[in-house]
Amino acid sequence: MKINVLHIVDSLQTGGAETIAVNTCNALNKEKSVNAYLCATRIEGVLKDNIDELSMYVFLNKKKPIDINSLRKLFQFIKKKHITILHAHTTSFFIAVLAKLWLPKIKIVWHNHTGANINLSGWRKVFLQSCSLLFYSVINVNEDLDIWVGKTLLTKNSFVLNNFATFTNKNRVTKLKGSANKKIVCVAGLRPEKDHLNLLEAFSQLHNEFTDVSLHLIGKDYNNEYSAVIKEYILENDLKGTIFLYDNCSDIHNVLSQASIGVLSSKSEGLPIALLEYGLAQLPVVVTNVGDCSKLVTHNKSGRVVEKGDSVDLAKSLLFLLTNDEESFKFGSQLKKNVKENYSLTSYIEEMINIYTV
Repeated sequence: MKINVLHIVDSLQTGGAETIAVNTCNALNKEKSVNAYLCATRIEGVLKDNIDELSMYVFLNKKKPIDINSLRKLFQFIKKKHITILHAHTTSFFIAVLAKLWLPKIKIVWHNHTGANINLSGWRKVFLQSCSLLFYSVINVNEDLDIWVGKTLLTKNSFVLNNFATFTNKNRVTKLKGSANKKIVCVAGLRPEKDHLNLLEAFSQLHNEFTDVSLHLIGKDYNNEYSAVIKEYILENDLKGTIFLYDNCSDIHNVLSQASIGVLSSKSEGLPIALLEYGLAQLPVVVTNVGDCSKLVTHNKSGRVVEKGDSVDLAKSLLFLLTNDEESFKFGSQLKKNVKENYSLTSYIEEMINIYTV
């Protein structure tokens, strides 16, 4: 008998959890033992184009935390498709909890992608703890999160499952701007935890010594105070012709094929999909020492790791990659090998199905 599972995610805009949700459903539906459906609760986005079977997809158009119309639509979909497992990604766990209150036999699997959760406090922590009473199991993207779940939440089953990366969209739409021969790319939504300002400071130092280089920021622009500060920094430091913002891009394979270096300057991470994608694209990388980034990058000396917030060391590491082609090539090759050997889709799907059947 097949497992009928519904993956729930808040949006289909580009992001690590969203990408994992779409790619996991696509992969599970190639297995004979699973029917994997996908639900976006609040917002659709460019990742909708990456869904293999739109007949397996539902959009709730949720407008507020408790939206009766969206709940009714979800309940009807669960009954129609005979769903037995709700696989909730990141903050979508609450609507899964509401569904379980109505259908007690449903199992909730919560996928814990967010490295910053280990610092959760106040009402958010209490709220998640309360909801976790109804979780059947929790999937964590690294060991630190797994330890935190064991100490903090009220669920019995907790697992570590490495993320994976795959390029499903092979379109060639986005062309990286500028004439510089060396292009540094950062795939990260414009959110404070990604610490783009640290990267901009590093790039500004770098640009004073190495003018034939450009920086390309790929990720959702929320048009808020944080993104305004980023844009203001670019203008005030006369970097408009060398730093470019692109908002969401679904053709990440195409974007990375045009890049020379991949970078992440985050304050916190779990296991970023962007870093795995850099590896698949064989890019040399510089990343901050957060989440499982150092575990992935230092394996076989496959990149440079710097401390978070250290723009000077970040600039030096980028300059090293820009001026050492042979070492950069070795880093990119080793990172690709590491990703393929240790973060494969095959092992991920096998473990996912095992978790469903525990």
